[in-house]
Amino acid sequence: MKNKQILFISYDGLCDQLGESQILPYLTELKKKYEIYILSFEKKVNISDEKINYINNNFNWTFKNFTESKYKIFKLLDYIKLFFYSLSLIRRHNIKICHGRGFLPSLIIYLIKNLINIKLIFDVRGFWADERIDNNQLNKNNKIDKIIYKLLKYLEKKILYSSDHVVVLTQKAKNILLQYNKKITVIPCATNFSMFSNSTFNDNDLIKNNIQFNINKYKIFCYLGSVDGAYMYDEVLRYFKLIKIKYKNVMLITITKNNKYANNILSHNKYKTIKNNVKIFSLERKELPFYLNKCYAMISFVKNSYARKAMSPVKISEALAANLPIIINQNIGDLDEHLLKFDIGFSININDIKSIKNSISKINNLSNKEYHRDEAFKIYDISTAIKKYSNLYYQL
Repeated sequence: MKNKQILFISYDGLCDQLGESQILPYLTELKKKYEIYILSFEKKVNISDEKINYINNNFNWTFKNFTESKYKIFKLLDYIKLFFYSLSLIRRHNIKICHGRGFLPSLIIYLIKNLINIKLIFDVRGFWADERIDNNQLNKNNKIDKIIYKLLKYLEKKILYSSDHVVVLTQKAKNILLQYNKKITVIPCATNFSMFSNSTFNDNDLIKNNIQFNINKYKIFCYLGSVDGAYMYDEVLRYFKLIKIKYKNVMLITITKNNKYANNILSHNKYKTIKNNVKIFSLERKELPFYLNKCYAMISFVKNSYARKAMSPVKISEALAANLPIIINQNIGDLDEHLLKFDIGFSININDIKSIKNSISKINNLSNKEYHRDEAFKIYDISTAIKKYSNLYYQL
């Protein structure tokens, strides 16, 4: 018999690609031991009858429509719904433990905790207020936005103090937050290593996405994920341009949902010499292993800021699972230390031309390194993350 009822609240949709890789696989295993109820907000573009039927048939799931508006006042409607539906589920199912995925769900649970006796798990995911600055959703030079930022940071501290346990993605984030709460567990974004281990590459997939070149003739670099906001796709193209100058027969495949934005950047005149060597397309997650297993290295550059200390990109665990060397910019979460420990890729200072040139000279040696996959597995395989969450639920 399942002896604990858990309410898992996420403002990210279960039907999103992130939900498919970073929420459902965890909850699928955890629900074997615990009675888990889920409240999420879903974007209409990601909802399908097939997805809804699958989740409804396998989980105790309540979802509401995600409000997509640039006006902050309309987003408040979502937060009000989040509060009242959370409170209703807690009372109806006599729930004592609430797991908030990110700042907003945890803020709602914090408010409810002041009304009734429940335990709060604050799953931080990232420094939310600081990420709003990086994504240009808040402007510190704007007086109103500055007040909002300070309010968000104040609320973040209140939630941290009140939480019965805190989960963060990096050791660096833990070191920062220990002053507010001593009960902190580090669980980086993980993936199923076995999904990426035994994969075959099918030429039909190449044709389908208009990548018609001799795959055995080229070193294929890849960029995966978002190309806007805090992500520096422009710098990735600039770096690849330097790679192409030094090495012949190289290609960059860009796997992203935002094809239009990526193509707009590539269309700039400064990239005309690499335009034919860059392919941009979208994929279903189940197709991803086919491509990563054929690539030579992954390139990932992100705006370097305070918020990055708490960052653990999903793409990194997927690259590690596919034995794919990684080229990143410095000071992103724990990755400087981890890439050195695993001996798979390197981090560079993208603002220093000497560091960039030095890294490009080392690219040919990437495949000669002895990757310590077993060490990466211990940290980034989904089985490790699930065990940590299960132990956390058990202790509470």
